[in-house]
Amino acid sequence: MSYNQLKEIKNIRRDYDDSNLIALYLTFDLEVEENCHQALKEILAESFDVENVSITEYDEIGEVFGLPEQIELDIIIKNNLLIIWEMQAWVDKVSVYMFDGKVRFYEKRYHQTVNRKIIISAVVYPKGQEISQKLGIEIYHCARDVVVS
Repeated sequence: MSYNQLKEIKNIRRDYDDSNLIALYLTFDLEVEENCHQALKEILAESFDVENVSITEYDEIGEVFGLPEQIELDIIIKNNLLIIWEMQAWVDKVSVYMFDGKVRFYEKRYHQTVNRKIIISAVVYPKGQEISQKLGIEIYHCARDVVVS
């Protein structure tokens, strides 16, 4: 076997190992995110005595993603205050625009104005922070920092 053949086999193996690690990480990340999301809902409900509702709607005409797709939202209602919030692994400009699109979809469908838009995330990229400020979206690194009054 030539040196180039051995090098090619090593590269294939490395790529395969990297793919497996990425797949394992993503699976783990989704599980952790779901558990954290549920815990966060319980914390918000207990700490702020709020009604916290998760809804799933179907965007038939593709307003949010460009194609018909399911839309998931977390909503807090307290004293006629309507808050839509989302927990994200990271906040970049694309995720901020997508969240804002989901909020606008909700407002249009239910003819209600959302009072506050909140994203909770440990990782916030500068462009995501900049866009969120322009769109009036509050970003918190920790659920304890959120004030609901």
